[in-house]
Amino acid sequence: MPTPELDLIIAPPTTNFRFALEPAHNAIHSMFLMIKADRLSGLDDWVTRTLASLPPELEHRNRLVVLGLYHALVPQRSYSTFSSYLEELERTDPVALRNRVLEDYYKIPPKDETFPTPENKEDILVSEDIFIRFLLDRFPTDHIDLEIETEAFAYLNDPPAMKSLVVTHLREMWETYLEAEWSRVVPMLQESVDAFNQIDFSDLTNLEAIQTVSGQNMEDCKDASLEKTERIVFVPS
Repeated sequence: MPTPELDLIIAPPTTNFRFALEPAHNAIHSMFLMIKADRLSGLDDWVTRTLASLPPELEHRNRLVVLGLYHALVPQRSYSTFSSYLEELERTDPVALRNRVLEDYYKIPPKDETFPTPENKEDILVSEDIFIRFLLDRFPTDHIDLEIETEAFAYLNDPPAMKSLVVTHLREMWETYLEAEWSRVVPMLQESVDAFNQIDFSDLTNLEAIQTVSGQNMEDCKDASLEKTERIVFVPS
């Protein structure tokens, strides 16, 4: 499962902490939670109910799009509505969209230098074996779903089909499952955003701010990249 854990930590010298609704991130996160529902506790009933209502083929497609092609979904900026995010995605050149995935993969340092990283990003798509080995050299083995990644490999080699799959899936999930729930909860989420934006976090480190907002010990998140982050956006879900 080559995907980050959907963090919106984008963090110091002077960190800009912000709270926002971010409907595009929220929708993608909701689809991600459906995939993780069997491993997570304390989820809203809406997640488990919606997952149970998905036809098997749609549940599989959700795994393929959200896990295997996640980096094609990542919003490139803030969007006021999910529709505006989807409209921009539809206008994106298919090859450029595919290359976002490859570029994000290349930003992840390899665990083992014994497998040489292809110089050209497209070269990891020369064969299924090279692609899978590339992923295994960057992600924990238990994060790799070979069935999903094999399907993702085929779509990455066909950018127009990949883009069509992504856009079609996002639109169907939004219109059929996500939009009504978003309309229901957005007033509560806005109250949360407004309340947190009144709090002064300027004296806190990035880790302290994250722990304050989440109410959890997040020491496992402490690393060099977190300390270098110049902006953190907290998104209630």
